[in-house]
Amino acid sequence: MILDPLHFGSASSAYDIFSFNQPLVTMPGQFAVGRIAAAFCRRLGMEELVAASPDEYVEKAVRVAIDREYGSHLRQRIAAASDRLFDDGEVVREHARFFADVLTRE
Repeated sequence: MILDPLHFGSASSAYDIFSFNQPLVTMPGQFAVGRIAAAFCRRLGMEELVAASPDEYVEKAVRVAIDREYGSHLRQRIAAASDRLFDDGEVVREHARFFADVLTRE
């Protein structure tokens, strides 16, 4: 179990964490860097890893850390959903459209 650090966020490290099918408990912050892990969780369908308050953040972290069966279940679900995060061709196409648009502007 990994904690997304409050007030900073794991950002691109969250991508690596999920590539190892590890649960990441997060609480979205005020700025974009503190919201990336939550976006990844939602993309994976793992909303139960996203806390809405500091108390909920602690509760979720403790449950994932001590409940081995639950942690195993989460890792299996992350593995089963990983294509949503790692094999999303639409993201690549959207980037291509963006750069094509930018390069054709005067």
